Amino acid sequence: MSTIRLLIALALIHNLIIHLMDVKTAFLNGELDKEVYMNQPRGFIMLENENKVCKLLKSLYGLKYKFDESGKGVIICLYVDDMLILGIDQVQVDLTKEFLSSRFFMKDMGEADVILVSTPMDINEKLMPNNGQAVSQLEYSRVISCLMYVMTCTRPDIAFVVGKLSRYTRNPGTQHWQAIQMVLKYLKKTMNYSLTYTGYPSVLEGYTDAS
Repeated sequence: MSTIRLLIALALIHNLIIHLMDVKTAFLNGELDKEVYMNQPRGFIMLENENKVCKLLKSLYGLKYKFDESGKGVIICLYVDDMLILGIDQVQVDLTKEFLSSRFFMKDMGEADVILVSTPMDINEKLMPNNGQAVSQLEYSRVISCLMYVMTCTRPDIAFVVGKLSRYTRNPGTQHWQAIQMVLKYLKKTMNYSLTYTGYPSVLEGYTDAS
């Protein structure tokens, strides 16, 4: 999150444009074409082998920079399966998109307006003193993130409604706020609900909607 905020700050300072792409099967696209080594990660250093390094079999996610001799170029930030492309001009960004799409199965999301990380970040272009970009985290998005956390941890019974409401983080209406209030009231009245684990049945069962 701090890296993304830094990139947005750089975009403001250097008047960069920000585009978003979705990387399909991102975890399968990390093959290396040369030998790359790294220090052993902190907390996972092998005893009696502290001076050894790790040879990478897959590429690591992070920032990638590419600039030509004229100073034009792009900054790429890849997190899980989403990619931010920051460029000095539209031509460089488009060329980068074409190159990536020729190598991987990509989906062009256009100019970035919402970045989904742990909490959705809404990017709004507004007239400001330096014609900058105002970054605000909408209250709706924050509430949805909290509900997702609760849903994942102990309350799977709200998964359906949270999934529905999360579709409107970009432009929520009055009816969506009313629905959120109903969910919060429901959670308040059912605070004693909990997950119960037993040893029966021994076979894990699951159900899904065929549609």
